[in-house]
Amino acid sequence: MDELKNLKRNMDDTVFQKVSFDRNKSIQSVLRPRKKFPSNRILEAAGVLVCACLLFLFLHGNLNIQSNGGNAVQHNAYVYSKLVPDFPIPPNAKAIKVKKNLIQYSLPGLVEEDGISREFQKQIEANGWKKTDQLGLMSEYSKGSKKIQLMHKTGFFYLIKPD
Repeated sequence: MDELKNLKRNMDDTVFQKVSFDRNKSIQSVLRPRKKFPSNRILEAAGVLVCACLLFLFLHGNLNIQSNGGNAVQHNAYVYSKLVPDFPIPPNAKAIKVKKNLIQYSLPGLVEEDGISREFQKQIEANGWKKTDQLGLMSEYSKGSKKIQLMHKTGFFYLIKPD
């Protein structure tokens, strides 16, 4: 009987499985340890590790310098046009037509009547470009001796490098 009481005291760390037994066998053969489920701490640590790995992969993919269709180089959130390498392009813009002095980009959410977003405008200015002229949907920007024209329509815009 004392043996049974001692076993019950020690059961809080081990999960036991009942097995059929014969009355002549000892209590040790009646209760047999089975594999213990992982503790909550292990599950929490595994969850944190998985989240950290996913966050790392997400950030690593977005912060690396990558090619975007061969027409822009990505750095941080904005990409830079190969037509004028230091002119920023929104990261969700995709080059759909490329010529010597012109690149057409598709840009979801761009509405002709609203113009380019304030964030895009701020990014252009943050890169040292100044708006020098505006004629309808065409804006001209300059930075030192460089000039570029940006014409926007609903869903896309053009970057034009004047001769």
